[in-house]
Amino acid sequence: MATSRVSAFPAILLAAGPLAAAPLGVGGGTATLHWDAAQLDYQRGRVVLRDVQIEQGGTRIQADLAEASGLEFDDSSWTFSGHVQVHMPQGALSADTATVKFVDSRITTASAHGSPAEFAGELGAGKPSAHGHAQDIDYDVASDEVRLAGEAWLTDGRNEINGARIVYNIGAQHVQAEGQAGGGGRVSGTIRPKTPPPDKNPP
Repeated sequence: MATSRVSAFPAILLAAGPLAAAPLGVGGGTATLHWDAAQLDYQRGRVVLRDVQIEQGGTRIQADLAEASGLEFDDSSWTFSGHVQVHMPQGALSADTATVKFVDSRITTASAHGSPAEFAGELGAGKPSAHGHAQDIDYDVASDEVRLAGEAWLTDGRNEINGARIVYNIGAQHVQAEGQAGGGGRVSGTIRPKTPPPDKNPP
């Protein structure tokens, strides 16, 4: 028998009102939040959502499972597991598990873990996206900084960097990398040649 999905409609709002009205985002604005799940388990201040999607404005989080101490985003930490996808205007994270911290109903940090966890960042119109992966990825919203640790790799489509730890500032497009301490501390990279423009007058 198929499981009916649970959505933020009146019957559920009676038990989960704070969640449905809470603003979620990375900057200004208080757009209405909507969540959708296959199952809700909410008792004594603990919530478990299965096959869940949480969406507000340009932010969307999807996962097989979400757990938190309550249906609040004022000051809380949510743990997501199973096919985790975190989409924000600045970029996206894909992971096996992730912990997302909310303060004043805003995402402040997202920590992703996987084999590997993956990151994609928007560099702006007309620019290629940055992509990276590592065992652990921490995204700090205030500083617009992504920290990749454990077999870290980052590319902008042409340049590639490998190291034990890479720190990438999305807005400034500033990269710092460190090698493995026990392996000589070396960082490696690849620079691919620019693709020449197509010949407008081929023979």
